[in-house]
Amino acid sequence: GFNSVMVDGSHLPFEDNVSFTKYISSLGHSKQVLVEAELGRLSGTEDDITVEEYKSMLTDPTQ
Repeated sequence: GFNSVMVDGSHLPFEDNVSFTKYISSLGHSKQVLVEAELGRLSGTEDDITVEEYKSMLTDPTQ
């Protein structure tokens, strides 16, 4: 089995991402599995998708 998982809901709107991450975290934690989550965006390219550096630097203070 696994003792950790990565949750990447960065493609979702912020509130949906938080909700999704909380749900996955509750499932993982109930089985003693660590959960790492990505709530924002990081610049770079992954899976042939590029996030422009300026977009990754912008923040929303309400988040």
